[in-house]
Amino acid sequence: MMYQVPQFTEAESKIVGPLTLRQFLIIAGAGGIGVILYFLMQVQFFIITMIFVAAAAAALAFIKINGQSFASFSLNLSSYYWRPRVYLWKKEIPKVAVQRTTETPQIFSLLLGKPGESPLRSLFLKLQTGDSTLKPRLKSAAVELPAGVEVIRKITGERELAKRVDFRE
Repeated sequence: MMYQVPQFTEAESKIVGPLTLRQFLIIAGAGGIGVILYFLMQVQFFIITMIFVAAAAAALAFIKINGQSFASFSLNLSSYYWRPRVYLWKKEIPKVAVQRTTETPQIFSLLLGKPGESPLRSLFLKLQTGDSTLKPRLKSAAVELPAGVEVIRKITGERELAKRVDFRE
Protein backbone atom coordinates (compact mmCIF):
# COMPACT_ATOMS: atom_id res chain seq x y z
CA MET A 1 0.00 0.00 0.00
CA MET A 2 1.41 3.41 -0.94
CA TYR A 3 1.07 6.44 1.28
CA GLN A 4 1.17 10.01 0.12
CA VAL A 5 4.06 11.99 1.62
CA PRO A 6 3.48 15.71 2.17
CA GLN A 7 5.70 17.79 -0.11
CA PHE A 8 5.32 21.34 1.16
CA THR A 9 5.94 21.16 4.88
CA GLU A 10 7.29 24.74 5.05
CA ALA A 11 3.96 26.34 4.10
CA GLU A 12 2.41 28.46 6.85
CA SER A 13 -1.25 27.80 7.56
CA LYS A 14 -3.77 30.39 6.43
CA ILE A 15 -5.45 31.89 9.50
CA VAL A 16 -7.30 35.00 8.35
CA GLY A 17 -8.76 34.43 4.87
CA PRO A 18 -5.90 34.09 2.36
CA LEU A 19 -3.39 35.60 4.83
CA THR A 20 -1.16 33.89 7.34
CA LEU A 21 -1.11 35.19 10.91
CA ARG A 22 2.22 36.95 10.31
CA GLN A 23 0.94 38.70 7.18
CA PHE A 24 -2.28 39.72 8.93
CA LEU A 25 -0.41 41.20 11.90
CA ILE A 26 1.90 43.21 9.63
CA ILE A 27 -1.02 44.62 7.61
CA ALA A 28 -3.00 45.32 10.82
CA GLY A 29 0.03 47.09 12.32
CA ALA A 30 0.32 49.28 9.21
CA GLY A 31 -3.40 50.06 9.49
CA GLY A 32 -2.97 50.99 13.15
CA ILE A 33 -0.09 53.29 12.26
CA GLY A 34 -2.31 54.82 9.57
CA VAL A 35 -5.11 55.55 12.05
CA ILE A 36 -2.68 57.23 14.46
CA LEU A 37 -1.06 59.26 11.67
CA TYR A 38 -4.50 60.34 10.35
CA PHE A 39 -5.21 62.17 13.59
CA LEU A 40 -1.70 63.60 13.96
CA MET A 41 -0.95 64.91 10.45
CA GLN A 42 -2.46 67.06 7.78
CA VAL A 43 -4.05 65.23 4.85
CA GLN A 44 -1.23 65.89 2.34
CA PHE A 45 1.49 64.61 4.67
CA PHE A 46 -0.71 61.72 5.78
CA ILE A 47 -1.16 60.47 2.21
CA ILE A 48 2.57 60.72 1.40
CA THR A 49 3.53 59.00 4.66
CA MET A 50 0.94 56.24 4.23
CA ILE A 51 2.26 55.43 0.75
CA PHE A 52 5.63 54.60 2.31
CA VAL A 53 4.11 52.76 5.28
CA ALA A 54 1.85 50.68 3.00
CA ALA A 55 4.74 49.85 0.66
CA ALA A 56 6.92 48.77 3.59
CA ALA A 57 4.10 46.67 5.08
CA ALA A 58 3.35 45.01 1.73
CA ALA A 59 7.03 44.23 1.22
CA LEU A 60 7.40 42.77 4.73
CA ALA A 61 4.20 40.75 4.44
CA PHE A 62 4.26 39.37 0.89
CA ILE A 63 7.72 39.51 -0.75
CA LYS A 64 9.95 36.44 -0.52
CA ILE A 65 13.46 36.36 -1.98
CA ASN A 66 15.10 32.94 -2.39
CA GLY A 67 12.60 31.41 0.03
CA GLN A 68 13.31 34.00 2.75
CA SER A 69 10.93 36.68 3.91
CA PHE A 70 11.85 40.23 3.00
CA ALA A 71 12.59 41.05 6.65
CA SER A 72 15.10 38.22 7.10
CA PHE A 73 16.62 38.93 3.66
CA SER A 74 17.14 42.61 4.48
CA LEU A 75 18.65 41.74 7.90
CA ASN A 76 21.04 39.26 6.25
CA LEU A 77 21.93 41.80 3.59
CA SER A 78 22.69 44.54 6.11
CA SER A 79 24.72 42.22 8.35
CA TYR A 80 26.73 41.05 5.32
CA TYR A 81 27.41 44.64 4.30
CA TRP A 82 28.44 45.90 7.75
CA ARG A 83 30.35 42.84 9.01
CA PRO A 84 34.12 43.11 8.45
CA ARG A 85 35.47 40.59 5.97
CA VAL A 86 38.96 39.18 5.63
CA TYR A 87 40.12 38.23 2.14
CA LEU A 88 43.21 36.07 1.82
CA TRP A 89 44.87 36.17 -1.57
CA LYS A 90 48.51 35.39 -2.24
CA LYS A 91 48.95 34.68 1.41
CA GLU A 92 52.30 35.78 2.79
CA ILE A 93 53.17 34.39 6.17
CA PRO A 94 55.81 36.48 7.93
CA LYS A 95 58.46 34.56 9.79
CA VAL A 96 57.98 35.14 13.48
CA ALA A 97 60.41 33.92 16.10
CA VAL A 98 58.53 31.64 18.47
CA GLN A 99 60.02 30.71 21.81
CA ARG A 100 59.03 27.24 22.86
CA THR A 101 59.54 25.77 26.26
CA THR A 102 61.49 22.56 26.56
CA GLU A 103 59.26 21.27 29.32
CA THR A 104 56.96 18.43 28.34
CA PRO A 105 53.84 17.81 30.36
CA GLN A 106 53.83 14.71 32.45
CA ILE A 107 50.68 13.17 30.97
CA PHE A 108 51.19 9.78 32.55
CA SER A 109 51.44 11.25 36.03
CA LEU A 110 48.25 13.19 35.38
CA LEU A 111 46.38 10.12 34.19
CA LEU A 112 47.50 7.82 36.97
CA GLY A 113 45.55 8.21 40.15
CA LYS A 114 46.31 7.20 43.70
CA PRO A 115 48.65 4.27 44.32
CA GLY A 116 46.77 0.99 44.44
CA GLU A 117 43.87 2.39 42.35
CA SER A 118 43.21 1.16 38.84
CA PRO A 119 44.46 3.75 36.29
CA LEU A 120 41.47 3.07 34.05
CA ARG A 121 39.03 3.62 36.91
CA SER A 122 40.84 6.83 37.91
CA LEU A 123 40.70 8.11 34.31
CA PHE A 124 37.00 7.24 34.08
CA LEU A 125 36.32 9.12 37.31
CA LYS A 126 38.23 12.18 36.10
CA LEU A 127 36.33 12.17 32.82
CA GLN A 128 32.98 11.89 34.58
CA THR A 129 33.67 14.62 37.11
CA GLY A 130 35.21 17.01 34.58
CA ASP A 131 38.59 17.22 36.24
CA SER A 132 40.55 19.92 34.45
CA THR A 133 43.93 18.35 35.20
CA LEU A 134 43.51 16.08 32.16
CA LYS A 135 44.23 19.00 29.85
CA PRO A 136 47.97 19.54 29.76
CA ARG A 137 48.75 23.16 30.36
CA LEU A 138 51.56 24.39 28.18
CA LYS A 139 53.20 27.70 28.77
CA SER A 140 52.30 29.90 25.85
CA ALA A 141 55.13 32.01 24.58
CA ALA A 142 54.44 35.71 24.23
CA VAL A 143 54.76 36.43 20.51
CA GLU A 144 54.92 39.92 19.10
CA LEU A 145 53.02 39.95 15.77
CA PRO A 146 53.78 42.53 13.08
CA ALA A 147 51.12 45.11 12.24
CA GLY A 148 48.36 43.81 9.99
CA VAL A 149 48.91 40.15 10.85
CA GLU A 150 46.38 38.08 12.76
CA VAL A 151 46.13 34.54 14.01
CA ILE A 152 43.11 32.87 12.43
CA ARG A 153 41.54 29.59 13.40
CA LYS A 154 40.35 27.23 10.69
CA ILE A 155 37.25 25.06 11.02
CA THR A 156 39.48 22.14 11.97
CA GLY A 157 40.84 24.12 14.93
CA GLU A 158 44.26 24.64 13.38
CA ARG A 159 45.72 28.11 13.87
CA GLU A 160 47.50 30.01 11.13
CA LEU A 161 49.00 33.46 10.61
CA ALA A 162 47.34 35.56 7.93
CA LYS A 163 47.70 39.11 6.66
CA ARG A 164 44.60 41.24 7.25
CA VAL A 165 43.27 43.12 4.22
CA ASP A 166 40.44 45.62 4.66
CA PHE A 167 38.96 46.86 1.39
CA ARG A 168 36.63 49.44 2.95
CA GLU A 169 39.42 51.96 3.56
